[in-house]
Amino acid sequence: MLRTMLQRSSVEHSRRCRVPIPNPENRRMMMNSDTLKGNWEQVKGHVQKKWGELTNDELDQINGSRKILAGKVQEKYGRAQDEVEREIDDFEKTY
Repeated sequence: MLRTMLQRSSVEHSRRCRVPIPNPENRRMMMNSDTLKGNWEQVKGHVQKKWGELTNDELDQINGSRKILAGKVQEKYGRAQDEVEREIDDFEKTY
């Protein structure tokens, strides 16, 4: 009985104290961007294998920034932004 009361009070508390959740799309971008930046030195070689037309100078400019990476891939390969975003999403899932 005490256990049930504690569970109920916990549920009621969580209903009263809700914290707004940020837009999931922005949250996803922040997490992915942080992941790229934090592991950039390890991931850089894999990025160059995936998008071989990117030069070393461009990789240095990207420096883990998802936004810059997307722009460079769009520029080099002439792809649409949503297509590039999906490619980067798929790439991040493997690394």
